[in-house]
Amino acid sequence: MWSAGCVPSAKRSSRPNAKPIRIGAFKELGFDDDPAAPSLSSVRGKRGSEHKTSVVAYLRGGHTTAYCVGLEADVFDETKLAGSLSVRTDGTYAWPELLAYYVEHYDIALPEDFEEHMRANRWQVPKQPTSSK
Repeated sequence: MWSAGCVPSAKRSSRPNAKPIRIGAFKELGFDDDPAAPSLSSVRGKRGSEHKTSVVAYLRGGHTTAYCVGLEADVFDETKLAGSLSVRTDGTYAWPELLAYYVEHYDIALPEDFEEHMRANRWQVPKQPTSSK
């Protein structure tokens, strides 16, 4: 689903037969081979301040489903580190770990359906059920 340098986590999705909806797959983060991948520049500064702290906390609180080695430079300021491309999920959506950084520092707008999903969850990532296997 993401980078070849990522290793899947042992945790299982709360939707075992459903593929998570991918968000945050921006061209600058290595998804330039996907013609539908948006650019970070196109959504930079487009997020309002409403619930920003809650959104950043939600993104950081996702369950890690794949660990990626190394840290990525900030695409807008290469003197800073944005974080990892490790994949986090809430069971319905999946996003790169560093998405929280871009929302926090550059007011990156997220898809409205994901915003509504987080709001419906009261800004708390649902706990994933443990596997019985």
